[in-house]
Amino acid sequence: MCSSDLPKVGRDIVGYCLDARTGTVLWTVPLPGRIDCPYLYAYSDASSPTPICDGERVFFVNASGAIGAYTLDGERLWLRQWTPWGEADGFPFNKQFEPIDLGDAVLNLEPLDADDPRAATHRGWNFLRALDKRDGHTRWIAADGTTTYDTPVLGRTAEGTRAVLRSEEHTSELQSPCNLVCRLLLEKK
Repeated sequence: MCSSDLPKVGRDIVGYCLDARTGTVLWTVPLPGRIDCPYLYAYSDASSPTPICDGERVFFVNASGAIGAYTLDGERLWLRQWTPWGEADGFPFNKQFEPIDLGDAVLNLEPLDADDPRAATHRGWNFLRALDKRDGHTRWIAADGTTTYDTPVLGRTAEGTRAVLRSEEHTSELQSPCNLVCRLLLEKK
């Protein structure tokens, strides 16, 4: 098959678990997406987010609209799907976030759910969302939005408190509402 005959867009990805010593594929899992994205887009594609492992579970993110938790043997524990902003909404596919391990939760970046009262006034914005590692339920959503071009990072304030650094609507600074919630979540351990 000639490369010009290959599909140019897709939405589904496959998560791979490899043996670190041999490179042998131990298991794979499908991760269905909700919107198409260009393959090998200059900035990102559905497979851009890095998987994370907490020693008990593996978390794969499909930037086309899914995050899943799996046992170390590849058994699915839960799958959460959402519909990202895309070309149909007037936005390019450009998802540059990474999931963050918060201890008991995984931090993801997603649009608000349709039934959230803020959804109508925050078209095109994404929100940090903490998902419980055990079952994927939403533990909290940040009070304010950020763009799809944002890559939040976990760090520490000058005082040593763990916090998430991310951009806000029209600014870039350390966000206190999210920091407070993250700090409370992290200090429970």
